[in-house]
Amino acid sequence: MFDSDFITNPYRAYSQLRAAAPLLWADKFRNGAWLVTRYADVLAGLHDSRLSSQRSHNLTAALPSEAQSTYGAYSASPVVAGGVVYMQDLESNVQAVDLESGELLWETKMESPDQGPNGVAVAEGMVFGATATGCGGDLTSSIVITSVHSDEAEENPGGGDGNTLNDIVIAANCKSVQLRAERDSNLNGRVYTITFRVTDSEGNTTTATATVSVPLTSSSGTAVNGPGPGYTVTSACP
Repeated sequence: MFDSDFITNPYRAYSQLRAAAPLLWADKFRNGAWLVTRYADVLAGLHDSRLSSQRSHNLTAALPSEAQSTYGAYSASPVVAGGVVYMQDLESNVQAVDLESGELLWETKMESPDQGPNGVAVAEGMVFGATATGCGGDLTSSIVITSVHSDEAEENPGGGDGNTLNDIVIAANCKSVQLRAERDSNLNGRVYTITFRVTDSEGNTTTATATVSVPLTSSSGTAVNGPGPGYTVTSACP
């Protein structure tokens, strides 16, 4: 698996695995992993009460008996490397524990659970964590509309879209938009694409889009985006 032939056409390998290896141990994944290759087996596993997708684990089975009373539920799967168990507790604190003795080698404590990493990884003798800090909690209030694009022209002389303007009106606070439910009857329906931006307390930003469709008729199904060129209205919050 994972050679160039697999990357090019994985389906042949999938078929071979289903036929010859319904349960396969793969060292390619971090610390190794079992691959279940048949749909029926995956479905059975999902309905087996002994198995769970819950990301809270009790690590006592991985530690020596004298250390089992010290460590309880953890928020991410432990990583074992070089005789050390690296783990993250429910308060997001990260510990390194000697696998043989159960001795705590080091610990990094977080001021609050939301400041810790989302699990840990070990590579090249270092411990890594994917961390999201200072995101500002609930960012709903920081979402703004930056622009709205229409795949049809605002006014098409001689077309079948009516004689109206201001089909896109973005509110001054960039929190809402009015869209005209109008389309050119000679085309394939109209699609508005709304672009949103969110900013966290550290000034980090990201964008996302959503579409609003005006189908050609009530029975014609979803409108087709394009071919354009259409036009774009930019908000006061670019």
